[in-house]
Amino acid sequence: VAAQHAVAVGFQAGEDDFLLIENHCPICVAATACQGFCRAERELFQWLRTQHANGVRICSVCTGAFALGKAGLLNGRKCTTHWKRTTELKNAFPLIRLEEDILFTEDGGIFTSAGVTAGIDMALHILGRIIDDQMSFKVARELVVYLRREGSDSQQSVFLKYRNHIHS
Repeated sequence: VAAQHAVAVGFQAGEDDFLLIENHCPICVAATACQGFCRAERELFQWLRTQHANGVRICSVCTGAFALGKAGLLNGRKCTTHWKRTTELKNAFPLIRLEEDILFTEDGGIFTSAGVTAGIDMALHILGRIIDDQMSFKVARELVVYLRREGSDSQQSVFLKYRNHIHS
Protein backbone atom coordinates (compact mmCIF):
# COMPACT_ATOMS: atom_id res chain seq x y z
CA VAL A 1 0.00 0.00 0.00
CA ALA A 2 2.75 2.44 0.94
CA ALA A 3 4.72 1.47 -2.16
CA GLN A 4 1.66 2.04 -4.35
CA HIS A 5 1.08 5.41 -2.69
CA ALA A 6 4.71 6.42 -3.18
CA VAL A 7 4.54 5.48 -6.85
CA ALA A 8 1.13 7.14 -7.24
CA VAL A 9 2.46 10.48 -5.96
CA GLY A 10 5.42 10.24 -8.32
CA PHE A 11 8.14 9.33 -5.84
CA GLN A 12 11.25 8.45 -7.81
CA ALA A 13 14.02 7.61 -5.40
CA GLY A 14 17.55 8.57 -6.36
CA GLU A 15 20.84 7.66 -4.77
CA ASP A 16 20.78 10.74 -2.49
CA ASP A 17 17.36 9.79 -1.10
CA PHE A 18 16.56 8.07 2.17
CA LEU A 19 13.48 6.04 3.03
CA LEU A 20 12.46 5.91 6.68
CA ILE A 21 10.63 2.91 8.13
CA GLU A 22 9.14 4.11 11.41
CA ASN A 23 7.71 1.03 13.04
CA HIS A 24 6.81 -2.57 12.42
CA CYS A 25 3.36 -3.42 11.10
CA PRO A 26 1.79 -6.61 12.40
CA ILE A 27 2.87 -9.53 10.26
CA CYS A 28 -0.03 -11.34 8.62
CA VAL A 29 -0.50 -14.78 10.15
CA ALA A 30 -3.75 -16.07 8.66
CA ALA A 31 -3.35 -15.43 4.95
CA THR A 32 -6.96 -16.34 4.21
CA ALA A 33 -8.19 -13.67 6.62
CA CYS A 34 -6.22 -10.85 5.07
CA GLN A 35 -5.04 -11.76 1.58
CA GLY A 36 -5.16 -8.12 0.47
CA PHE A 37 -2.90 -7.02 3.31
CA CYS A 38 -0.42 -9.85 2.69
CA ARG A 39 -0.27 -8.99 -1.00
CA ALA A 40 0.29 -5.31 -0.17
CA GLU A 41 2.94 -6.30 2.37
CA ARG A 42 4.79 -8.42 -0.21
CA GLU A 43 4.58 -5.57 -2.72
CA LEU A 44 5.93 -3.12 -0.15
CA PHE A 45 8.87 -5.39 0.72
CA GLN A 46 9.66 -5.94 -2.96
CA TRP A 47 9.48 -2.18 -3.52
CA LEU A 48 11.90 -1.59 -0.60
CA ARG A 49 14.34 -4.16 -2.04
CA THR A 50 14.11 -2.49 -5.46
CA GLN A 51 14.72 0.96 -4.00
CA HIS A 52 17.74 -0.29 -2.09
CA ALA A 53 19.08 -2.02 -5.21
CA ASN A 54 18.74 1.35 -6.97
CA GLY A 55 21.02 2.96 -4.38
CA VAL A 56 18.46 4.43 -1.99
CA ARG A 57 19.62 4.34 1.63
CA ILE A 58 16.95 2.94 3.93
CA CYS A 59 16.58 3.83 7.61
CA SER A 60 14.53 2.17 10.32
CA VAL A 61 13.69 3.57 13.73
CA CYS A 62 13.17 1.24 16.70
CA THR A 63 11.15 -1.82 15.70
CA GLY A 64 11.11 -0.73 12.06
CA ALA A 65 14.02 -3.18 11.84
CA PHE A 66 11.43 -5.98 11.85
CA ALA A 67 10.00 -4.70 8.58
CA LEU A 68 13.48 -4.53 7.04
CA GLY A 69 14.17 -8.04 8.32
CA LYS A 70 10.93 -9.31 6.78
CA ALA A 71 11.97 -7.67 3.49
CA GLY A 72 15.30 -9.55 3.67
CA LEU A 73 17.27 -6.31 3.73
CA LEU A 74 19.06 -7.14 7.00
CA ASN A 75 20.37 -10.58 5.98
CA GLY A 76 24.13 -10.61 6.61
CA ARG A 77 24.07 -6.97 7.75
CA LYS A 78 24.76 -5.30 11.08
CA CYS A 79 21.58 -3.96 12.64
CA THR A 80 20.00 -3.04 15.96
CA THR A 81 16.63 -2.32 17.51
CA HIS A 82 15.22 -1.37 20.92
CA TRP A 83 16.92 -3.33 23.73
CA LYS A 84 13.62 -4.95 24.75
CA ARG A 85 13.21 -6.46 21.27
CA THR A 86 16.74 -7.59 20.29
CA THR A 87 16.20 -11.25 21.20
CA GLU A 88 12.94 -11.32 19.27
CA LEU A 89 14.60 -9.73 16.22
CA LYS A 90 17.47 -12.23 16.26
CA ASN A 91 15.09 -15.18 16.66
CA ALA A 92 12.85 -13.98 13.84
CA PHE A 93 15.73 -13.26 11.45
CA PRO A 94 18.70 -15.55 12.20
CA LEU A 95 20.73 -14.32 9.18
CA ILE A 96 21.15 -10.80 10.61
CA ARG A 97 24.27 -9.59 12.43
CA LEU A 98 22.60 -8.13 15.52
CA GLU A 99 24.52 -5.45 17.39
CA GLU A 100 23.10 -5.19 20.91
CA ASP A 101 23.35 -2.19 23.22
CA ILE A 102 24.28 0.39 20.60
CA LEU A 103 22.27 3.35 19.33
CA PHE A 104 22.40 2.90 15.58
CA THR A 105 24.11 0.99 12.80
CA GLU A 106 24.94 1.54 9.16
CA ASP A 107 25.73 -1.32 6.83
CA GLY A 108 25.49 -1.29 3.05
CA GLY A 109 23.11 1.64 2.85
CA ILE A 110 20.82 0.27 5.57
CA PHE A 111 20.58 2.26 8.81
CA THR A 112 18.84 0.92 11.94
CA SER A 113 18.34 2.61 15.30
CA ALA A 114 17.52 1.45 18.81
CA GLY A 115 14.57 3.71 19.54
CA VAL A 116 13.01 7.08 18.79
CA THR A 117 15.69 9.23 20.45
CA ALA A 118 18.39 7.01 18.94
CA GLY A 119 16.65 7.71 15.62
CA ILE A 120 17.27 11.42 16.21
CA ASP A 121 20.95 10.66 16.85
CA MET A 122 21.02 8.61 13.64
CA ALA A 123 19.36 11.42 11.66
CA LEU A 124 21.92 13.94 12.96
CA HIS A 125 24.71 11.54 11.99
CA ILE A 126 23.29 11.19 8.48
CA LEU A 127 22.86 14.96 8.16
CA GLY A 128 26.48 15.44 9.17
CA ARG A 129 27.55 13.04 6.44
CA ILE A 130 25.44 14.40 3.59
CA ILE A 131 25.92 18.12 4.39
CA ASP A 132 28.47 18.71 7.17
CA ASP A 133 28.90 18.56 10.95
CA GLN A 134 28.19 22.26 11.36
CA MET A 135 24.70 21.83 9.88
CA SER A 136 24.14 18.80 12.07
CA PHE A 137 25.06 20.84 15.17
CA LYS A 138 22.70 23.64 14.13
CA VAL A 139 19.82 21.20 13.73
CA ALA A 140 20.65 19.55 17.07
CA ARG A 141 20.51 22.97 18.72
CA GLU A 142 17.11 23.70 17.15
CA LEU A 143 15.83 20.34 18.38
CA VAL A 144 17.24 21.07 21.85
CA VAL A 145 19.25 17.86 21.75
CA TYR A 146 21.05 17.83 25.09
CA LEU A 147 23.92 15.54 24.16
CA ARG A 148 25.09 14.30 20.76
CA ARG A 149 25.62 10.56 20.83
CA GLU A 150 27.50 8.27 18.48
CA GLY A 151 26.07 5.09 17.00
CA SER A 152 28.34 2.94 19.15
CA ASP A 153 27.14 4.52 22.42
CA SER A 154 25.19 2.30 24.82
CA GLN A 155 21.39 2.19 24.79
CA GLN A 156 21.48 2.34 28.59
CA SER A 157 22.05 5.86 29.89
CA VAL A 158 24.74 6.21 32.52
CA PHE A 159 22.69 9.09 33.90
CA LEU A 160 19.75 6.80 34.68
CA LYS A 161 21.68 3.69 35.74
CA TYR A 162 21.71 4.40 39.48
CA ARG A 163 18.46 6.31 39.87
CA ASN A 164 16.35 4.33 42.28
CA HIS A 165 13.69 6.89 43.11
CA ILE A 166 11.66 6.19 39.96
CA HIS A 167 8.62 4.08 40.77
CA SER A 168 7.04 1.88 38.15
